[in-house]
Amino acid sequence: NETYLWYDEVPDNNPANYKTVTDYFNTLVTSATTTTGKPKDRFHFTVPYEDDMKSSQSGLVAGFGFNWAFLRGVQPRDVRISYTEEAS
Repeated sequence: NETYLWYDEVPDNNPANYKTVTDYFNTLVTSATTTTGKPKDRFHFTVPYEDDMKSSQSGLVAGFGFNWAFLRGVQPRDVRISYTEEAS
């Protein structure tokens, strides 16, 4: 939970209590909503391994709509957005 942005909003559940890793993973997300009623975390998801392999082998490329450049990788770090993709 320590690396999740809203870690303090997620109960510390025992992974042994879940039948699958996916079941456990799905509990590691905040249930909080924004002031407009939308889920606070809109990007928490899993993809089955087989589906991911099919996508990557078909040439499908996923991304964030931007690229970053590490100008300095050690502290004090200097990371900048080097470009953004149109309509992202």
